[in-house]
Amino acid sequence: MRIGKINVLLTNQPYAYIDPDYFRAVGLDPDKAKLIVTRSGYHFQLNFAKIGRVVTVDTPGMSAYYVDQFPWKHARPFYPVDKIDYMPRQYTRYRA
Repeated sequence: MRIGKINVLLTNQPYAYIDPDYFRAVGLDPDKAKLIVTRSGYHFQLNFAKIGRVVTVDTPGMSAYYVDQFPWKHARPFYPVDKIDYMPRQYTRYRA
């Protein structure tokens, strides 16, 4: 979709938008873009670093890169901040 001079690539499923070739496959050249915004945690950084400067934005939400920056302090234990001694039960299903 194009809005003025802005190309917007919309998807209804998670896909490999962490790879510049994904944009090339739909006719967008990431090497010529002034700015690329992708909703990705961190996987995109190495793939896009050769194209230009990579900036990560830590937005409010359920999780964050720096979990110790959350204002709440009483949700303990909280992995990976706290060590959690927990071993899940193993269930084995036998097929007849």
